[in-house]
Amino acid sequence: MLDAKTGKEYWKFDTKGHIWGSPLVADGKVYIGNEEGELFILAEGKEMKELGSVEFPSPVMGTPVAANGVLYVTTHTHLYAFKEGAQGMAKN
Repeated sequence: MLDAKTGKEYWKFDTKGHIWGSPLVADGKVYIGNEEGELFILAEGKEMKELGSVEFPSPVMGTPVAANGVLYVTTHTHLYAFKEGAQGMAKN
């Protein structure tokens, strides 16, 4: 994380995998996925704080997208949609 005015580095985070998409900053959080199939959720701010992670069965190569209260994450095989308070998972 950098200071936008000075370029000073506040912190950095090693995802332990290659990153192909851009990070998403939304709702005070930074979302970043890697080709190992991991999505990391970090706190936005001057201090590095990992809030959690989600493991997917295939690589996360794109940028997560937030729209209308839903976080969308694409992998090589699926599109996932996360919404607070949602019930269950749709099956094909």
